[in-house]
Amino acid sequence: QEQFSVLPVEIEDFSPKVVRTGETMIIKGKYFNPIAYKNRVYVGGVLAISLSVTATTLTILLPYQERVRYESRNSSVQVNVGGNIRTFEEKLVINDKWFRLADAPLELRNEYKICATCPPEYDYNFAHSFAVGKTAYIGLNSKQSFWAYDTEKNTWRKLADFPGKPRRYAVGVVYGTKIYFGTGQDVTNTAYPELSDWWEYDTETDTWTQKAYFIGVQRSYLRAYSVTNACFLSSGFSWSAYSGYTFNLFKYNPLMNEWTRENANTENIDKMDRWMITKTVNNEVFMGYLETFNTRTFKFFIFNPVSKVFAPIASFPYYVISQPNSMILNNTLYVHVNVGGDTSRSFMYYDRSVNAWKSSETRIYTDIRYGVSFEVGNVGYTGLGTLNHLYEFDPNR
Repeated sequence: QEQFSVLPVEIEDFSPKVVRTGETMIIKGKYFNPIAYKNRVYVGGVLAISLSVTATTLTILLPYQERVRYESRNSSVQVNVGGNIRTFEEKLVINDKWFRLADAPLELRNEYKICATCPPEYDYNFAHSFAVGKTAYIGLNSKQSFWAYDTEKNTWRKLADFPGKPRRYAVGVVYGTKIYFGTGQDVTNTAYPELSDWWEYDTETDTWTQKAYFIGVQRSYLRAYSVTNACFLSSGFSWSAYSGYTFNLFKYNPLMNEWTRENANTENIDKMDRWMITKTVNNEVFMGYLETFNTRTFKFFIFNPVSKVFAPIASFPYYVISQPNSMILNNTLYVHVNVGGDTSRSFMYYDRSVNAWKSSETRIYTDIRYGVSFEVGNVGYTGLGTLNHLYEFDPNR
């Protein structure tokens, strides 16, 4: 029979050093309580589940992130036995591909509801996100508030408010260290008129400057991308012209503050209901749109900005709602399957070598439809939508 003591707990080591949530780890030491649950172990501030104990070992289970949030991927390990607390100097690495980060500020809640009968929980819908360096800039969802999220420090800070009218269905793009944002629909007017103003945000000085007005018909739902020499806006919806969703291409030169209309070969494009995605990969642009609500076909193309030609690729295998979250990681496009239910917590990626969409391991525990997504290096970030949660996705783990 093993002997236990009431002396203050002593800790020696833990293993493994790298673990995923839902897995077990063993703490070596002595003077544990013989009743397993009375040995309280906190990993990254989260109370682990004590499974078993011997005179020299304590086995614990790390809870999934469904109901808890760990302080960091590199988490402290603290053992509390009867009020005697010991903390390891070494950190435990939580190696989940998906990791929940610091919650977004409550001020990012959107006061505009998607529709009068929509569920009230979509409080963080339609925010805009832009990544510059290691920082993401998030907000402008029918409000003027703008926030910075530091991906290295896992912290949020308030930025200068957007000086233009609050709007929905606007568009923005990063060019160098600056963010360009505009168009959309004015939410201060119950008729929701289309807008054509265009703004520059300088990430180094935290200042907004109004630029030349967009030269196309006032519109919303535009999609944007940037390449080495300019920013581009494509497609969009216009009530004022009664043209519905169309494909047009407009070039904005940030250095000259000038707009020009561009031509493109659209022979491969059928009728469309709405454009959903534009993501740049090595100076090519992935573009996806919903063909019609009736067929619910979500078609994809790779657009060559030089030849202005659309090359069709495999259609997305799911019907998606509004613009899905998307990320470019390791030169690969990941798209959120935002169809509702459990499936809405999934991502798929495009395998260019076989022209097919494949499922990606996903562990998101909140509904992120109408949320945000961005990438810093080869690490993706996505969240908001229903709640103010934010997740990191590292496919290389």
